[in-house]
Amino acid sequence: MSTTGSAAERPCSLCGDGSAGGAPRRLSIGPPFSQCWRCGSQVEKSGVHEWDMHSRAGRWTIASRRIRFALAAGLVPVLVYAGLALSGPRTLDPRTALLFLGAGWLAAGLWEGARLSMEISASRRRMSDPMYRAKLVQHGIAASRAMLDGR
Repeated sequence: MSTTGSAAERPCSLCGDGSAGGAPRRLSIGPPFSQCWRCGSQVEKSGVHEWDMHSRAGRWTIASRRIRFALAAGLVPVLVYAGLALSGPRTLDPRTALLFLGAGWLAAGLWEGARLSMEISASRRRMSDPMYRAKLVQHGIAASRAMLDGR
């Protein structure tokens, strides 16, 4: 991960474009570098790493963010049901509300789980490419060569 003052927070080293590195981002999964739009050089993206390059705490941070989103999004169906039941002639049935709550959480959890699984699969697919791993080492993004060779 990048620290304050690292290359990820500085402008592009070749052309000096300030938007190339960008501001520090929350932890996410993806290629840890991008191409500068102005000159084409590789610039490190702050907070973005391949799944296997994140620390255990970083992985938990990413997963917990997905879980929190699924829990919040899962409330939508029960809130819609409650709004419709309370504004109409029918009364709010606790069993039906619980059913909508469970269905919402299940749907949102499956959706977020599938998204996370696809991102991890894509990350591991990129990491299985020796040329991609060599590019990571070349740019000094990998913490150590042994970490990349072990995957």
